[in-house]
Amino acid sequence: MPLLEWSESYSVGLPQFDQDHEHMFTVLNYLHNAMRCGQDPVIISGSLEELWLHTERHFRAEETFMQAMHYPGFAAHKSEHLSVLLQMANLKERYEHGEAHLNSELIELLLNSLEHIEGSDQRAADFSASNPCQQVPA
Repeated sequence: MPLLEWSESYSVGLPQFDQDHEHMFTVLNYLHNAMRCGQDPVIISGSLEELWLHTERHFRAEETFMQAMHYPGFAAHKSEHLSVLLQMANLKERYEHGEAHLNSELIELLLNSLEHIEGSDQRAADFSASNPCQQVPA
């Protein structure tokens, strides 16, 4: 059973970002299941790396989008991205050293991701939608 299932209620209305968010859910659910089932730590570590790389790429795309539309909340949003990437890198490093309990920390990461999507990402998408002169091709 998935930790959390993607639904349209999490959509920010920008398909390319919604697809990235949905993929993050998929990887987080896979990691949760892998931990629950006692998968090989090498597989789990590789999945953590995939999650980090995917998230970093996604954040770069979001930041490029926000800069192009002159989003006034860009600096704060970028700061949130940096915080999430640092949290993920720390989690992966601690896991590889046997210091992290992934199940509880994955739940925390997922909840933080939901908060970010429903809050900061939605505000940026709303700004784009309400400022037609600021819109950029998605």
